[in-house]
Amino acid sequence: MNREAPTTEREAIAVRNVHRLGRNLIHRVSVCLKNAALYDSANVIVQDAAEELIQTVRTIHGMEGAANLDVVLDFVALNEVRIRPPMEGHLLFKSLIDGLSSRDIGALEFKENLTAADVTNFSRLFHSVDPDEEDPFLRIYEGMESYPIQTITAIQTRKINRDEAASNMERNLKEKSIQQFFRAIRISRRVLAGGNSSKVDFRRARRVVQNLVDTVSEDDFYLLALTSIKNYDEYTFNHSSNVAVYSIALGQRLGLNRQELADVGMAGLLHDIGKTMVPTEILNKPGRLEPAEWEQMKDHSVYGAETLLRGSQINDSVIRYVLVAFEHHLTLDLTGYPALSDRRDLCLFSKIVAIADCFDALTTSRPYRTTRYKPHEALGIMMEGQGTLFEPVLLKIFVNAIGVHPIGTVVQLKSGELGVVLRTNTNPRDLDKPIVRVFRDVDGNDIPVHVKDLSERDADGNLMHKIIDSGTPGDFFESIDDYIDVL
Repeated sequence: MNREAPTTEREAIAVRNVHRLGRNLIHRVSVCLKNAALYDSANVIVQDAAEELIQTVRTIHGMEGAANLDVVLDFVALNEVRIRPPMEGHLLFKSLIDGLSSRDIGALEFKENLTAADVTNFSRLFHSVDPDEEDPFLRIYEGMESYPIQTITAIQTRKINRDEAASNMERNLKEKSIQQFFRAIRISRRVLAGGNSSKVDFRRARRVVQNLVDTVSEDDFYLLALTSIKNYDEYTFNHSSNVAVYSIALGQRLGLNRQELADVGMAGLLHDIGKTMVPTEILNKPGRLEPAEWEQMKDHSVYGAETLLRGSQINDSVIRYVLVAFEHHLTLDLTGYPALSDRRDLCLFSKIVAIADCFDALTTSRPYRTTRYKPHEALGIMMEGQGTLFEPVLLKIFVNAIGVHPIGTVVQLKSGELGVVLRTNTNPRDLDKPIVRVFRDVDGNDIPVHVKDLSERDADGNLMHKIIDSGTPGDFFESIDDYIDVL
């Protein structure tokens, strides 16, 4: 499996369409299989579900020329594009993956002339096969031959193909994530580097953010890992793109729709645009700012709102960007800035961006603050501000999303091994014990990467692994490329 990462807006739109169609196809297949276990084939519910699947397959053929579902490890792909389940569809995806995998079915191919009879017959056959049989796929194959089922093809799982497909998909996702992340930095530089800041290229910036949304929707590991790269010389640009990624990732876990995710990502990207109006000598001044200088710095929230109001025709999305630029330093209890004469409830997007903004700022060195907190230290500081500085529910979801040791953090284990945090542990009690991709052994030698679950315990119930130190890639790698290589 190897579909190139999109390089143009047209290609990006095509990939987004595949994601939409893939989710729809998976939903329709799952419903048909579920109905077959509950109702007779002549039942109108079964028949209607079959017709909806047929229409979906025809639409996909019309746009894609094929409708092939592949099960690769713990995910599903449509025509070689990995489809990530929506928040509300996770259990449906998992049920389909488990059902197909347990019967040793690695792929389903639906022909354009798919018939209702083949849909219902395959669904009945699927449930008649016991996954615990010695060779469940042989029963599937023989059943499809005897019916016969001619417009659906089931392909047996082949481990070598699964491993190769998984590797190709992972490589493509990594390449796409890297491409989109550094595009976001470039657009940040273009928007925030000064010049005529009254004219923001919303169209170009939004294309970049939409691609970030698509990538996060597929899998957010690589983008979140890349945010741990701290370029101190270009803090403003890195910071803005990082805040966009964090905001999208948090918004996705809140169940925001694609339009809302694009808006919160744009708001994150543009939240500090007002700093283009603050003198450079104040922005980059080492040490503490004088009171008058601090007042100028605080004005960037007002400058940002004014800049965005001038920069485009006003619509609902732009209003969200304006509110975030104005509100992201207000804090939940409104003790931040700019000062307000009346109490108000902050925009949801402002609450999201405030969390993303603070976390990235705390984990990055700045001229006026020599202390750079380790990721888990920054989260600890932020948790102290829940209910006053930050919305408690949003902050909890953010921590659950990135982990106590956030995705992309480089960790040193008690054994002396080094690894990169791959994902958080699914058990809420083990958020401080992530899944880690180990890349260096106890003697400091680079080794083939392998995965360790830090919640693993020995026969006596003692933890087998423990984190003794952690930090950003710059603490452990000589170059960004070295860090990216181990992801």
